[in-house]
Amino acid sequence: MNDATQDAPGTDIEPAAAPGEVSAFDFLLRSDEAALDPDAHAVYAARPGAFDFSDRPERVKPYPTPLEWIGLALAVLLPPLGLVLSIVAGFVSRARNGWTTWVVRTGTTLGVILTIALVIGSVVLGAITRADEAEASIVAASAPWCASLEETPGVLEQPAYGWPVERTSIPETLEAMRAYQLRWKELAEIAPAGIRAETRSVAFAAQSLVTAVETTQFIDRAKNLSQMKAVTAAADLQAWVARYCG
Repeated sequence: MNDATQDAPGTDIEPAAAPGEVSAFDFLLRSDEAALDPDAHAVYAARPGAFDFSDRPERVKPYPTPLEWIGLALAVLLPPLGLVLSIVAGFVSRARNGWTTWVVRTGTTLGVILTIALVIGSVVLGAITRADEAEASIVAASAPWCASLEETPGVLEQPAYGWPVERTSIPETLEAMRAYQLRWKELAEIAPAGIRAETRSVAFAAQSLVTAVETTQFIDRAKNLSQMKAVTAAADLQAWVARYCG
């Protein structure tokens, strides 16, 4: 073999391109003049596959469907139902196109926000309604007690709710004390549950004083009045009257 035709050791010889054939890197390796050569551009552009995107699927712009529009409308009008329809429409759109439209996203977002607001509002409104119903129930239950108190106007503003303080004979004072005790016993029997114990405490205190006077035949008017004032102050029936007897 002729040594002149042998390759030098350690060197690689790039095979020459056939006439008219352009290597993929020839355009980058040319000089500025060659790069600007229109014929060279034409040859390179003519190569199969150069900048060829014809096989890529065309991205079709998604258009909202009637179901998606209905979901958006109901998300505002009936949030729970609109949220469900928007989610269903989103699954259908993603399965068909691979993505969802802005109508689906808007309907889903509004549906979530308005559904949460609707739930919170329902809870708050329910609590207010129950409170109003409970208040009305107490007012109705207090009506007989309030009407009985109105038979003696201003009695709750008197010392110890009208405890007898006139300096009369012991029998006359005892009669007035018994009438006071009977009056508050009757009120305790018709009192609503929320104020029954306080009303009874007035009747019980009066009964204990009546029993003491009947036993000893002695009356300490100042001490008795002080005891009854303490009992009536603790009962605080004026607050109940102001709230439920208006």
